[in-house]
Amino acid sequence: MKIGRVTSIIVVVSILIGVGLIINLSFPAITNPQLTRPDSLEGFKIGNGVPGPELIGIEEAPGPQVPIIPPSPVAFQFDGQDERLEIFSASISLEVEEVRLVTDQIAEIADGLDGVVAESSTSIINEREFGSITIRVPRNSFSQAIILIEDLGDLQDKQTRTDDVTEEYVDLNARLENLDRQEERLQEILDLANDVRDVLDVERQLERVRGEIERLTGRINFLERSSAMSTISVHLVEPRTTPLPEIDWIEPFTTGISFFFGAFRGIVLIAFAAIPFILILTPVYLIFRRRTGKKKIESVA
Repeated sequence: MKIGRVTSIIVVVSILIGVGLIINLSFPAITNPQLTRPDSLEGFKIGNGVPGPELIGIEEAPGPQVPIIPPSPVAFQFDGQDERLEIFSASISLEVEEVRLVTDQIAEIADGLDGVVAESSTSIINEREFGSITIRVPRNSFSQAIILIEDLGDLQDKQTRTDDVTEEYVDLNARLENLDRQEERLQEILDLANDVRDVLDVERQLERVRGEIERLTGRINFLERSSAMSTISVHLVEPRTTPLPEIDWIEPFTTGISFFFGAFRGIVLIAFAAIPFILILTPVYLIFRRRTGKKKIESVA
């Protein structure tokens, strides 16, 4: 009988010990109330590395500690097989008769496709007009806009480009989600902080994380806008014109008069240049003529 009672007592004590261990492991806050809210953050270590799951860590140190679960690296759910984030762009060169008229027509095309004109300009170089206009249209109207623009003039050059930014977009969203989790953890730590130094350290980390969140959010928004609206740049130029040769009817007349006066001037110059020779040679000729005449008369006599 005594042995049976002892066995029963041992069984009951074992059951009580087991129940106590289960309660201690399942509800640590009940057995150790200090873990619900520590008086300070002396036992914490705030990481200074790059944003990521390692930003918040725990270092063994004396004093109360609050276990902090680092954010799980769960990526932004984006189906890269069924949907791709692509940015379409095109550059078109046209030769047109009237640059300003075609510029207005392209603006009307953009407006009709729920697009906008990003920029437009015209210039005249060497009496030849040039123009440039950039429009943004919804990605679903990208091909239609190109076809309509090509019909406005003589196509000289066309280039299209597609940039697949799906991988970058997914990576940015994954990093942003992790940063959001880190911001929540830091905010929880800040609410628990009592020491001024701890508060300043956590606030510095919060400021850095929030700055990174703003930067990633801006980049994500840019990729989404660029994907939603495609860009088309159009360069316009007037055709080269070969001017007709101009006939100057006055030039032949003036040239003839100039030639006449030039010839007359030459004759006058020759005449004046011959005067000294004439003055010298004329007496010599007369003397020679007279002597020759006397010789003929004597020979006849």
